[in-house]
Amino acid sequence: MQEQGTEIDYKFGTMIEIPRAALSAHQLAEHAEFFSFGTNGLTQKIFGMPRDDAEAAGFLIRYLRTGILPENSFALVIRSRDSE
Repeated sequence: MQEQGTEIDYKFGTMIEIPRAALSAHQLAEHAEFFSFGTNGLTQKIFGMPRDDAEAAGFLIRYLRTGILPENSFALVIRSRDSE
């Protein structure tokens, strides 16, 4: 770019989609100018179940009805995103 006499204004950031990265965000913040949290990816990895499989197979509904999970975490992610 220097050869072309061009300068591009950019920021350095990262997408956080795994729990370890979320827990290390304070360390990543020393180097990144912004974060984008992949909340759906984080939820899937924390619970170890893909959203489509959980909803299509019906076991997520059973987990909710039997109290294994108090709420549908995927719906909570969507609600919190919509309220921003």
